[in-house]
Amino acid sequence: MIITELIHNAALLLVLIVVYEVSYILPAEWSGIVPVTKGFLIGLIGLAIMMFPFRLDNGIFFDTRTILISVTALTFGLIPTTVAASVLIVYRAAVGGAGLFLGVSTIITSACIGILWRRFLLPKDSKFRWINIYLFGIVVSIAMLADTFTLPWKTSLKVLEEVSGPVMLVYPAATVLLSLLLLHQRERNDALHKVVEAEERYKRIFNFSHAAMLLLDPADGRILDANMAAAKFYGWPIQTLKSMNISQINMLNEAEIKAEMQKSALE
Repeated sequence: MIITELIHNAALLLVLIVVYEVSYILPAEWSGIVPVTKGFLIGLIGLAIMMFPFRLDNGIFFDTRTILISVTALTFGLIPTTVAASVLIVYRAAVGGAGLFLGVSTIITSACIGILWRRFLLPKDSKFRWINIYLFGIVVSIAMLADTFTLPWKTSLKVLEEVSGPVMLVYPAATVLLSLLLLHQRERNDALHKVVEAEERYKRIFNFSHAAMLLLDPADGRILDANMAAAKFYGWPIQTLKSMNISQINMLNEAEIKAEMQKSALE
């Protein structure tokens, strides 16, 4: 059944999540080639998808490449989309057949719609975003079905009769699922990246400050860390300070130290 075959084909799209995760663990010095690398990996996923299509006729087959390319454009941006689309166009041209122009046009249309939607229509706010993306999936699906008119008239009508229902049922829903997963993944990774940046910024401020700074355990006053200025001020190496308690170097009495630590813990 065509719906079952399209759903099985759509399952391959979940590999796209792995590509997104890999892009975040690549070394920082690779940042210049990351978009191209993403595009190439997405192109490989597209090749796998296109190797297991629903075959309607000789040289005319359907798969979920339009979902792949449109979602790539929506979530990854222009460069990965261009690279991935180029890989798929080359492969589709090599396969040939009666549906060659249909296959190439669906890739180009999906990429263009995705880029434009990302630029002008994708909401920043995540509230009701799924509705926006569902409409996006409908537009991409309609455009793909319209591309069937690159075939002879009678053939295109036959194709539309066969695939219109399953495509409109499966494609928009799969687009929403995949896009939301990727957007959530991007927002989570961006948030983690900001936390790491904030930690690095704090470390630089702490380590290179000219003011003596100590990091204490508020529970018992153990010195967890110290900067160079503190080492110079107290006359102890940093490693020695980290083995000490604040009571050993502070001029306040024990009650005053506890009061200051409690105050710091509340803040």
